[in-house]
Amino acid sequence: MSLIDRLKQAIVEAKSNDRASEARLSAVSSALALGTTELERLSAGMGASGDAKATLTMLGELVPALAELRGLRAELEAEQAVVADYNGQLTRERGARATASSQTLDAKGAATWARKALTISSNPGGGYLDNAEVGQLWQLVTPMTAFIAAGVPQIRIGADAIEIPVESTRPAITWVGEVGPEVAAEPTFGRVRVSLATATAKVPFSASLLDDVPELGQLLQRQVSTALGAAIDQVAFEGATSSGAQPTGLKNWSGVQTFALAADGAVPTSVDFIADAIGMLISKNIGAEPVIVMSAGLWQVISKIKQSSGSNMPLLMQSAGSVAQQIERRIYGVRVLISNSLSATEVSGSSGAVCQSVYVFDPQQLVFAQHRNSPVFLRDPFSSAASLQEILHVRARIGIGVMNPDAVVRVSGIKLS
Repeated sequence: MSLIDRLKQAIVEAKSNDRASEARLSAVSSALALGTTELERLSAGMGASGDAKATLTMLGELVPALAELRGLRAELEAEQAVVADYNGQLTRERGARATASSQTLDAKGAATWARKALTISSNPGGGYLDNAEVGQLWQLVTPMTAFIAAGVPQIRIGADAIEIPVESTRPAITWVGEVGPEVAAEPTFGRVRVSLATATAKVPFSASLLDDVPELGQLLQRQVSTALGAAIDQVAFEGATSSGAQPTGLKNWSGVQTFALAADGAVPTSVDFIADAIGMLISKNIGAEPVIVMSAGLWQVISKIKQSSGSNMPLLMQSAGSVAQQIERRIYGVRVLISNSLSATEVSGSSGAVCQSVYVFDPQQLVFAQHRNSPVFLRDPFSSAASLQEILHVRARIGIGVMNPDAVVRVSGIKLS
């Protein structure tokens, strides 16, 4: 059985409910390990002699299979996490009932402890954290970033970079007479190199009261995960080419389509600019369902646009009726995702630093690469022991790639007021 057949069989088995989720997760993980190893081998040998077409054909089958396996693995891991969380909750409730008679915490004290945990900084001076084991928590980071939530394929690699084959030109079709002649027109291929960049965080916290307040370790983990998700969104959309430490974001990726709402910036009074962006994608034969990413402030402005002058009915309301109806987060049927990591200090002409951008793109034409051991949460109880502190070190290695720049439209020059 070929490797591709084995991966397809693993996909079928993972979707079946005939086996326990643990067994299905194990099978998917094994298949992913085999497929990833083969992907790295093929990528490393792209420049070597041999049958380049056969290699590209293999990659064309391998990459989608790995993407589907990663999605299945994420679903199975989330399913097990829910079960583990439920079991842990039962255990904690039993423990709480057992100690309720000997340990009492009033409402004021609980609020104070929670507030101190929420304000941990470079010198927390008594921030609290429970003595929980800290591990790899990518499942907490993923929901915090609009870029990944858009459905961008994820690739886990074990190296500093990966080169992905892309189509440069398509075969040309020619019309010929009854006896030809045929014209040779082979497609050409290129490569997109996705290099990993490293994001870190160093979070000191009090060591003396680690055992005093249960579950606050999970709070700190969520805080760091939220911050990491925001950092990923920021570089995914706006990472600067000039900064070697950051991945290049969509704003600065060479070849993406772009236009300004107005030369000197303007407040949207309609959603025609979204229609224009979608039309630009269609004109480049981008047929998949795109997504829209904008800031929360801009969504608020667009939500207030009325159907007509003097009307109280929002333009985005699906049908006539009461304003009590919910406005679905879609424009022209296209999903709208919110990211609060987009810059609101862009300059458009003479606008000053008051503008921002909207991104309309096909997520399937992008890629999000991460190191197979990323992110890592490491707790250091030693280096700051003299000051009765421990250090939480967070490290993530990620990369951004655009397979087809025509699949991205950036609309700039947008003001909120």
